[in-house]
Amino acid sequence: MPAQRTAVLLLSALACSVVAHAQTSTTSGALRGTVKSKAKGVVASASLTLRNLETGLTRTTTTNANGEYHFAFLPVGTYELTVAAPGLRTAKDASLRVGLGQTALQNFSLDAVEASAVVTVVADATALDAAQINTQSSISQELVDAIPVNGRNFTDLVQLTPGAAVGNTSYYTTVEGARGIQNNLQIDGGSYNSKFNGEQRGGTRIPFTFGQDSIKELQVITNSFDAQFGDAVGAVINAVTKTGTNEVQGTAFMLFRPNSLTAKVKPVPYDANGVNTDEARTRTYQTLQMGFNLGGPILKDKLHYFVNVEMARKREDSIPLFGDGSAASNAFFAPGTGMGALLVTMPGRTLADESHRAWTDEQKNLVFMGRLDWDINQDHRATLRMNSQNYQGLNDIYAGVRHNDTAESGNSTMKFTSLSTVLELSSTLSPSLLNEARVQLSNEKRPTTPNSTVSSPVRIQKVGSVYDINAGQYYIDPRTTDETTTQIQDNLTFMTGDWVLKGGVDLQFIDMKNRYLPNGNGSWVFPTYALAQSWFTGAPAASLSGVTYTQGYSPVDGVSSFSEKFMAGYVQAQNGALLNKRLLVSLGLRYTTEIWSGNPSPNPKLQGLDRAPNDKSMDPRFGFTLDLFGNAKTIIRGGYGWFSVSNPGQTTSGAIMNNGINLVSYYMTASANPALFDPTGLLSASQRWSGPLTGPGSLTRIPTSTLLTDPNLKVDTIVPTIIDPEAKMTQARATSLGVEQDLGNGFTVGIRGTYKKFNNLQYAVNINLGQMAPGTSTVDPTAIYNDGYPSTWNRFSTGARPGRAIVRGRALDLSGFGDVILSKYDGEGRYRSVVLEAGRKPGSGWGFKSSLTFAKAEDNNSNERATLTSTNALTENPADPLSSWALSDNDHAFRATLAWFAPTFFGIRLSGITTYTTGRPWNGIYYADQNGDGKYIDTVNGRNSHRQPSEKTFDLRLSRPFRVTRALSLEGTIDVYNVFNWANQYTRQTQYTLSSGSVNPYFGAIDSPDNRSREVQFTLKARF
Repeated sequence: MPAQRTAVLLLSALACSVVAHAQTSTTSGALRGTVKSKAKGVVASASLTLRNLETGLTRTTTTNANGEYHFAFLPVGTYELTVAAPGLRTAKDASLRVGLGQTALQNFSLDAVEASAVVTVVADATALDAAQINTQSSISQELVDAIPVNGRNFTDLVQLTPGAAVGNTSYYTTVEGARGIQNNLQIDGGSYNSKFNGEQRGGTRIPFTFGQDSIKELQVITNSFDAQFGDAVGAVINAVTKTGTNEVQGTAFMLFRPNSLTAKVKPVPYDANGVNTDEARTRTYQTLQMGFNLGGPILKDKLHYFVNVEMARKREDSIPLFGDGSAASNAFFAPGTGMGALLVTMPGRTLADESHRAWTDEQKNLVFMGRLDWDINQDHRATLRMNSQNYQGLNDIYAGVRHNDTAESGNSTMKFTSLSTVLELSSTLSPSLLNEARVQLSNEKRPTTPNSTVSSPVRIQKVGSVYDINAGQYYIDPRTTDETTTQIQDNLTFMTGDWVLKGGVDLQFIDMKNRYLPNGNGSWVFPTYALAQSWFTGAPAASLSGVTYTQGYSPVDGVSSFSEKFMAGYVQAQNGALLNKRLLVSLGLRYTTEIWSGNPSPNPKLQGLDRAPNDKSMDPRFGFTLDLFGNAKTIIRGGYGWFSVSNPGQTTSGAIMNNGINLVSYYMTASANPALFDPTGLLSASQRWSGPLTGPGSLTRIPTSTLLTDPNLKVDTIVPTIIDPEAKMTQARATSLGVEQDLGNGFTVGIRGTYKKFNNLQYAVNINLGQMAPGTSTVDPTAIYNDGYPSTWNRFSTGARPGRAIVRGRALDLSGFGDVILSKYDGEGRYRSVVLEAGRKPGSGWGFKSSLTFAKAEDNNSNERATLTSTNALTENPADPLSSWALSDNDHAFRATLAWFAPTFFGIRLSGITTYTTGRPWNGIYYADQNGDGKYIDTVNGRNSHRQPSEKTFDLRLSRPFRVTRALSLEGTIDVYNVFNWANQYTRQTQYTLSSGSVNPYFGAIDSPDNRSREVQFTLKARF
């Protein structure tokens, strides 16, 4: 008989048993199972040796009295497991895969000893995880490496998760009805979020913050019934980076996309701005990416390194197309006399010069990641990871989106840098006590510089709901945000019998500094070319209706400095002994508090509401997993829990600055302030043109000294923003129930239902309006805001402001203010979905991951974060703010995804991604203010009663490896993005009526092209 032979290990119901204490963490997986003798049942005290095939990490354990074993906190990778027991044949599994956040199951049934034979197990461990209580989607390294990821940004893979989608008008991925800023991105267990912006560090518009080749595995948790995860009501996106191995290995790649193979943009049905011209549809596009990584041993089996460097450069031209060929447009651009021909917007360049003059959106990104892994001994393992990111975006206000309505002068350059360092120590303190400690230090800077300061910002010619021209200095720049974070985490796990008890803390200390002075150089709006030319030629204010001027002022130069302490802790108990160890039940409780620093320059009139209040939450969690037949083939998984997410610092900065002292916005209209706009007034062309009106000149701001002293500049144009003193963190209360079935050969299917109720959603309401008496058009002088207006009558006046309000018992003196915007936190939302999933593990060279999601998302307001006086946060009816219940902006009624890679054929591998998504809802808006609150947000037929067209994608990859030498191979790849050149166009014609009061004949017309036309990418990768 040979010394070693191969056999197939059969998994049966008699051989399976849930081991509740096989524990994972945010950066690891686990392995569990049972050892039995075919003759005598369970085998106690069997010896098991586990060895990582890549790093040599070795762990040993023995089975308990029930024949059960477990290995906790295992790094993601492939392992060899050897089982030995006296009198029984030794068994070995040489291909055990441990995934992130997953507990692999492998059971052994041993024969009586025959000489020294070793049975090598060749069957895969079960495809389902019977110890997992979370609703999650795992994306393996094999899938990450195989499928075409446009731009190589690994976070885009989140969109393969059921319930996740990003719209063609948004940068953010929304998950299960939550807002895009309510996800939590973790890299190697540490937070990788900007607390100021409520998004990933570095922002969502940049190409990537980690190179794709540095990510080993990705886990997306949509309902974490494990209390260890928090600070999200959407998804926890958890990723681990690659490690070095015992072999020196590396890759290098270069990719490019030739402009000659880039398809033209499809024409739109309604062309208001000349976007259907051949000039506009022809893309001048270049992409180049290069990367290099290297990993290996410093001390074999003990100390390993891995480094990854990746850069990307993307260039695409936009061509401004100004003018509509009308007589008014021709007069505006007439040489020598037209305002557009004389308005200098950049040094040596007029607005007319900028038309048809291409500008380049150039994105340059460089990232570095370095990692050390030290297996100190059997019980302790340390990891150190550093990551830096350096991004520069020239003309990058609208990153990755071509704009025909924006001049180069109206753009800016962004420079984003970040550096994070994470140190982790995983320790086995005793056979029943495990600890995971982590420290992170990070900083991030986001300065943005305008292309030109020659002229004040100017917008001209409103076509429907968009402007034909955006030029002059970009209105909110220059600005910058600095953020520094210290994070300390510790998780302790105690195991006894069938019980697992764990608890931990997550402490984050964030210092933020923001410079934001919108309209500091003034800002002009001219609704039509005719009005702009009339103003320029000295027409009286009476004929300039709709012309406006805004200017910001700050005695602190728009700078706010503040801090946040985010502190969370949790406890959890888990038992796996119920129903003959087929039912695992978990109960947990998570506590979160956020503590904000105060306003260094508060306005006493606002009674302390010009700062963010502190808040805390207590979130209970319950989860269960039922192995229905005891064979890990049919799993019922579900739970109920509360989830909270911290508020973004951007809202806090808005309240600190925009309190009527630190930041003041002066807003004047020709209709309300005629003396200022008359031919000799302060805001006439004769005063605000930098030179003689017969020659070139630029639009200039009002001098600060005049702004602060001129009696004609009314103080009632000052608009403060305040925060409800009982503001809460957004909370979701979610339940999920699903069934998963292992069909064998790696195939799995599942169905799941989810219900989420959102509380404490943020929105804004104007509390300094004169409300009319119910059923009349007469202002009630006694009607003031007192945690709500006296009636729900939606008729107001900005000309008879009460000048006072009461918020949570605090009497506010609002005299001298115009609108006063209160940020409220009692909005609600709801999400319901049914998900069908099917997939195949990539065990034999091919696999797929697919899902169908049927969902409905509703809320009162869908803004991401309210800052200053952003109208998207304002409620349509200030007297009944919660009456705007409708479909959420983030509603996707149906979404289908398929990611796949086929078996190789003559060495060629084919893979792809296909998605289909119903469009997002949108509002039809009246041109005129319907309720007298001074805001142009009144909807037609209610909020979100219209829907954008659906979106679909199909990306394809062909790859072929070539062996050059034993140590070197090359792989050529062709990626085709948007294979069929589908045009996911949408409408910006959301204005229902025109200035004349007539219905906009192009309301809802599809006028916005999809600039993501077909692109072909060539990649050459070397592996050594």
